[in-house]
Amino acid sequence: MTDEKHTIPPKNDKLAEGNTAEVFAWGEGRILKLWHSGYSRQAAQHEALVGRTIYQLGIPSPEVIELVQLEERYGIVYSHVPGVALKTWLLAVRQRLDTAARWLGRLHAQIHNHTADSTLPSHRHRTRDRIMSVSELSIPDRERLVLILDALPDGDQVCHGDFHPDNVLIEGSHAIVIDWSDASAGPPEADVTRTLLLVEGADVPLKLRKAFNKVYIEEYQRHRTLDTALTTRWYPILAAARLAENLERLPGETQRLQTIVNKVLLNRV
Repeated sequence: MTDEKHTIPPKNDKLAEGNTAEVFAWGEGRILKLWHSGYSRQAAQHEALVGRTIYQLGIPSPEVIELVQLEERYGIVYSHVPGVALKTWLLAVRQRLDTAARWLGRLHAQIHNHTADSTLPSHRHRTRDRIMSVSELSIPDRERLVLILDALPDGDQVCHGDFHPDNVLIEGSHAIVIDWSDASAGPPEADVTRTLLLVEGADVPLKLRKAFNKVYIEEYQRHRTLDTALTTRWYPILAAARLAENLERLPGETQRLQTIVNKVLLNRV
């Protein structure tokens, strides 16, 4: 963490805001990801460590410049990545769906060609912790899900953990993958399943979501072998884990995920 003193940038420098952080312009060729109040220094340090690991592996991602503290908030300064989100690019012209889906599938396969090191946390452990924190599920149901999780094959590939069209920036023929805060070491099938779930729950027409996922999987399989039977087994597990997230801004998403868990996993009506 740098000792240099900084103040929080003005509102007109804000580029984006999410559930956990704000993003600001930060001088020439840099941006600042600034966590909201209440997020710990350890969270920023962990993401910076992961970000440096991903960048050093040669995966197209922003470079971590430094960690900073602004008043009582912590942040990471990244190299600025020019481009537009793949989702924005796609929705501007619907005929781009196939191209965008193939771009996502190709990039995801490239990420999974990298073996993770000890810097990245275990995907299995992270998923287990999230399932056990879901208050919408009973304790016996959570424990049953964890038993099913533990029976699934593990892996040691780099998994992004939140790979979807808003986390890919494109400019010309180049693409950069951003937001590696949920990166882990695990099985590619789990990471692919997470992407399928995210796209299925996106705020775009159902026909587009289904078509996108079909082409995304086809393109992924052109570049890397995928055990689709395993992705099916991961569905209820990752649907349950997603219930631990803040889903208030996605109407109906909690119910959709609970339906997957209940009908597919617990065989309930």
